[in-house]
Amino acid sequence: MLHHEDGLTVEALAASLEIGFETVRSRLRYGLQKLRGCMERYLSVLEPRA
Repeated sequence: MLHHEDGLTVEALAASLEIGFETVRSRLRYGLQKLRGCMERYLSVLEPRA
């Protein structure tokens, strides 16, 4: 949320959370993968059927 909604950079997130840059990057990546997996079920209902 801080990255996508508030526009914080990965560097700013790492500094404010007091964790490493690479840790922030990997957590963002894994979080987005999980969100896409969850949303896929809901979005597939909206796709037109051929």
